Amino acid sequence: MVTRDQQSLEEKDTRKLIIEAAERLFRQIGFQKTTVADIARELSMSSANVYRFFTAKSEINEAVCMNLLGKIEAEAEKIATSRQTAAQKIRDLIGSVEKAYHRHYIADRKLHDLIEAAITENWAIMRRHSERMAAILERIISAGMAGREFAPKDATLASRLINTACIRFCHPRLIVEYEQEPEPTLDQMVSFCLAALAKPGGAAELAEDKTDSGRGAWQMLSEDIETEVIRLERLADELDLLTEENAAGLAKIEAQGEKIDRLNAQNQTILERLLSGAWQ
Repeated sequence: MVTRDQQSLEEKDTRKLIIEAAERLFRQIGFQKTTVADIARELSMSSANVYRFFTAKSEINEAVCMNLLGKIEAEAEKIATSRQTAAQKIRDLIGSVEKAYHRHYIADRKLHDLIEAAITENWAIMRRHSERMAAILERIISAGMAGREFAPKDATLASRLINTACIRFCHPRLIVEYEQEPEPTLDQMVSFCLAALAKPGGAAELAEDKTDSGRGAWQMLSEDIETEVIRLERLADELDLLTEENAAGLAKIEAQGEKIDRLNAQNQTILERLLSGAWQ
């Protein structure tokens, strides 16, 4: 007799197998072209069995994406708990994100498309991922401030500033678009951020500086960052327009594909019952 715990474990194992099979197919033919029937064939099971664990293909897309993002978060946590200085942790953290996107997504365009869709369509899992990564960075900065490595000011604001300044190294689409622009390099940008955190009059300290000179320096830094952000946002908007032209059509195709998969799953179930002699 199978216990409830054993059944739960088996279900988790099957779910994991489905996600792994889907990722393999996403790498080969892309997530948009992969159907539930393709995933079922990869695992030698029926589509109906896949639908026991995922009610729609979109849930499989999110599960694969979450699995990929989880690896980045795990590496970030490992860096945050290391014995390095806070400055080195920040350098390693941003560097690890940039390397991960290059290694897994830039060099593997079909998986990159999945992550890009998650960002463009603002999937909930991508928002949660961004929040967790920001929290890890803020924790590192707070520890650096507590240890007097950085100026003891607003860690949340400092985290946001660093995220904004380094966005081109942590956003898959922007990594591709800026690949041919050699400067500023990742090392140069991180060094700029660390200098702002550490030295008197830096970004973390100027955030609460009420003097005229402090406000002036803070305004100049803010304007520089804002100009860069606006430029990046305009580029992202242009790319979004290109993506949106095909989004509606792709959505309809995927919806029809899911409908066909469900019909195939129902037919498969009927056929199996007929072959087993169980049809009444």
